[in-house]
Amino acid sequence: MSIKRINLLSCAAFILAGCSTGPYLKPSAPIGWHSTENPACYGAEKVLEFSLPDYDWLIFRVLAKQPTKRHPEGTKLIAYVRPVLYRHPEPNGTWSLFPSEQEKKTKESLIAERKSQHIEISFSSAVATIIFLDGSESQVELPFFQQPYQIPSDESYGFWGPEVVISPENLEYFTVKLPPLFVNGEEVTIPPIEFKVSESTYVPVLNC
Repeated sequence: MSIKRINLLSCAAFILAGCSTGPYLKPSAPIGWHSTENPACYGAEKVLEFSLPDYDWLIFRVLAKQPTKRHPEGTKLIAYVRPVLYRHPEPNGTWSLFPSEQEKKTKESLIAERKSQHIEISFSSAVATIIFLDGSESQVELPFFQQPYQIPSDESYGFWGPEVVISPENLEYFTVKLPPLFVNGEEVTIPPIEFKVSESTYVPVLNC
């Protein structure tokens, strides 16, 4: 068997076996669903998401990152609201991979309608409380919560939201209590979110 064929088989075996992405901090709360940092790609489900009342296309995202060699600053927290203009209007609904002309028009009309709405997301405070494993607490100011966020006038963060260091240490467990936010004056209470070290195995995608 040639060396080239051996290398190809080795690569195939590696891909089929999956690629470990851990350890990473996985969030959990009484509500919401898990997603990858880039929802279009496979990977560790380290993001907690949930939609806001009356506007299910406004997605609150929260995740945390442990320090790495490239980014040794400390454990970071990311919390922000991301407009997902193309989100399907039906719960668990999905758009067709090869949509008909009618479906294309429906999607375009839905996106245009959402873009036309003027929505303000404001906050009771910019300060979050971090509760560590030993019960001690710390407070940190969140960049996204510092001032009202206008839709559609403000620039969207896309998949990667604003980061803030919550500890210079490599945290493996902590809980975050976030301040309430308001959507056009309607209060949305965010439950405490627990972060715990986890691992994941998945088949990597080369273009992600």
